[in-house]
Amino acid sequence: AVTLGKCHRVKSQALLGVGAVVTIILSLMTGYGLLFCFGVPLTNLTTLFPYVMVGIGLDDTFIITGAFARQDPSKPLVDRIEHVMKEVGISITVSTLTTFVAFFLGSLATIPGVRWFCFYAAPTVMIDFIYQLSFFVAVLAFDDRRMNANRIDCCICFKAKVEDETLAEAEETNERAPAFTTKMMLWYSDILLKPATKVLVFIVFAVLLVLGAMSASQQKQELDFRELTPVDSFIRTYFVALDSYSDRDSNTFFIGGVYFRDVDVSQKSVQDDMDNYIQELVDLSYISDPPATFWLRDFRNFVNQTEDLEDLAFFDQLDVFLNTSPFDGLYKNDVVRNEDGFVTASRTYVNYDQVSGYDTAQQIDALYAQRAVYKELPVNDGLSDYKFMSWSEIYYAWELYATIVGEIIATVAYGLVAVFLVGLIFLPHPLGAVIVTLVVGIIYIELLGVLQVAGLYINSVTAIGLIMSIGLVVDYNMHIVLTFFETTAATRNERSHKVLNTIGKSILLGGFSTFLGVLPLAFSSSEIFRTFFISFLGIVFLGAGHGLVFTPVVLSLIGPHVATPEIGTDGESVDPENDVPGEVNKPKHVIASSVMESDWETGSEYEC
Repeated sequence: AVTLGKCHRVKSQALLGVGAVVTIILSLMTGYGLLFCFGVPLTNLTTLFPYVMVGIGLDDTFIITGAFARQDPSKPLVDRIEHVMKEVGISITVSTLTTFVAFFLGSLATIPGVRWFCFYAAPTVMIDFIYQLSFFVAVLAFDDRRMNANRIDCCICFKAKVEDETLAEAEETNERAPAFTTKMMLWYSDILLKPATKVLVFIVFAVLLVLGAMSASQQKQELDFRELTPVDSFIRTYFVALDSYSDRDSNTFFIGGVYFRDVDVSQKSVQDDMDNYIQELVDLSYISDPPATFWLRDFRNFVNQTEDLEDLAFFDQLDVFLNTSPFDGLYKNDVVRNEDGFVTASRTYVNYDQVSGYDTAQQIDALYAQRAVYKELPVNDGLSDYKFMSWSEIYYAWELYATIVGEIIATVAYGLVAVFLVGLIFLPHPLGAVIVTLVVGIIYIELLGVLQVAGLYINSVTAIGLIMSIGLVVDYNMHIVLTFFETTAATRNERSHKVLNTIGKSILLGGFSTFLGVLPLAFSSSEIFRTFFISFLGIVFLGAGHGLVFTPVVLSLIGPHVATPEIGTDGESVDPENDVPGEVNKPKHVIASSVMESDWETGSEYEC
């Protein structure tokens, strides 16, 4: 509402700002509700998508309202809405389709959390597109009728008193004094597109790319699990104290289960195989000691120390052992037996005490090492359902670390392919698709560098930030390129100038609103949300920076000459210099619109 509005009781447009927010909320409710109906799991990661949706939705909002503000207010409302859709409809459609395809391809990821996130993101983006072109456009028309009727913003039951100037005079005054963003973009575009400034832009962005690439090359995988807890959590306080008063690494607590199943444990050869498997695990550099408790080892010691058991069968001996204290409580959950007393499965535990929780590379190595041990056992030879194996819940995290780099690369590649293909289909010239794809790729490299400088490493948290950035990064640049193709002027420089003074203002406001939307995350007590704030900050500044600085300069130099004449509300060509459409008879649907608008002038009214 602040960015859309003016300091005026009628033209403040705060109600329109509320309508923009409601549009995004409806999109999220519809998208998430639809996926709920299909049983798609809702994870912690999918709850972060609304922050992305705010940025995507507000970008479309500002583009639509910016185009509407540029229309001739003397024209009928229906004609103005029609011209807005002709002007920005393709731009919004292409950027939305690109984002949708990128998220759709991201749903092919093997990591469930990423897959479910993309499942929710892709349809919600399309639903928001539908709401923007239907619900929000209706709200925009409603707000315009309200202003024409001189009704107070957010209090439409009342009319404002017009004492010193009429509403038309106020519009003329507003035209004589452009909004701050309009004046700023005029001044900015004049400076940006000067030859000396262009050279400086290329130097600055080349240095930024080199520094970003150098910083990105130093990225590594690392996750301190304590960062997953709030700053004021007692859990974090406990581990800080443990680090201070103990020589033991407080982040080393990994326990792996060692399982034996579908074997006859009464056979001496099988028992030897079990011992050998455990010994091979202990021989790994990640484990220092044998299991503290192992039922087979304690069972054999128990039998050797109890003379009365020597003549009993193996499973009878096992009955006595498992019913004797303390073994009954110690191993009752570690030995599974069927009705005949046969052991169908058993387990013990090993401690990965030499694996640091701060070193994800070491965790990945430990995962692969223990996996290699049980795959090479003779008892598992030729089997897909292993009889001897190791499993632990911590392996899920280690598996994530092992695959996340590949998933990020694949998802980013999918996104770039989506950007290129959609641009190739919908942009008037292939060079436009190449420019957008290259700029998006550059932003990804620089974003990795920004995260590294901020002390953030590749892990499950930053990965989501990188994956979901495609939605915002594409918007900032695709709109600029597409508007460049739709703009008519004598030279590339003039076209870039027009682009910055039309769609550029909307992108600037969209980036600012996205920043405001995620600003509360900076004050969260959770390191996860702070990490997302830094990621979003990088996305907004890099995306908007390239979209409003680098891309216009590139287009002013090598932008293809394929612009088509702008179309007025009458369907005729518009004079590129004066933007004046030809004369046309008022269509029938305008009469209906005028009748609807007249409803605001009738009935009982209150003045204030």
